[in-house]
Amino acid sequence: AGIDKNISPHTLRHTYATEYYKQTKDIETLRRILGHSDISTTTIYITLANIDVENGMKSFKGFL
Repeated sequence: AGIDKNISPHTLRHTYATEYYKQTKDIETLRRILGHSDISTTTIYITLANIDVENGMKSFKGFL
């Protein structure tokens, strides 16, 4: 396929979790999907998703 990047299962899991949260904002369901017993583990993904959104907004504001 011409893809030269090494993508681990953890990278795929992290990408899925971040995108799921960005689209649904449903942390409890995400926690269950990921199999986390403690919600604080799941919040790591949310923090990264929020940083992604903030960076996008900063870029957009610079556009205007």
